[in-house]
Amino acid sequence: MLIECSLQDLEARLEGIVRTDPLWRALLQAQKSHGNTTRKNGQPYLEHHIYPVMAMIADYSRAEGNVSK
Repeated sequence: MLIECSLQDLEARLEGIVRTDPLWRALLQAQKSHGNTTRKNGQPYLEHHIYPVMAMIADYSRAEGNVSK
């Protein structure tokens, strides 16, 4: 189950990952594509799907040493 994740939470998880890394490029594209999208309950799609998944990927990539530094 995914948890809610704000942009500030996600940026903290991405701390130290250079902004040219694919994770940052994916984040920018997701914001461009889904920035105004909301779920049926009115909550922002980014905070309830995109940001939590990105946070999980960032954590995994950091643990595996697969991020640009």
